[in-house]
Amino acid sequence: GDLVDIAATAGVGAALNLTSQAAERAYRTLGPAAEVTIRLTADAGSTLLWMPLESIFFEGSALKRSLTVELAHDATFLAVESIVFGRREMGEHVRHVSALDRWNVRSDGELLHADVFRLGPDWPSSMAKK
Repeated sequence: GDLVDIAATAGVGAALNLTSQAAERAYRTLGPAAEVTIRLTADAGSTLLWMPLESIFFEGSALKRSLTVELAHDATFLAVESIVFGRREMGEHVRHVSALDRWNVRSDGELLHADVFRLGPDWPSSMAKK
């Protein structure tokens, strides 16, 4: 049930590179999903890079995350995110995860990109380890 709220703005003509200090970890929960809200803005002539370290989902985890980006018409934006399900080298097996990840990117109010990724709570049988 953790709540995280991140907001950042690249000002006029600025270059802003955002990352994280460590991998984001979604741990087992017996309660509500953790929620992460990310709001990014790139003003006129700016460059905004969103490049956090990977997100690691552990067995029984639940995470709802949203990324909303507002761009000026001449702003530049690049986002790179990766998701890892457990750590095989540590003998971890992930079969039950709830993930909901929503992205919305707008330029001068016009929708450029919308994406929804949903998984869980049970893995599709084709993904389960035999």
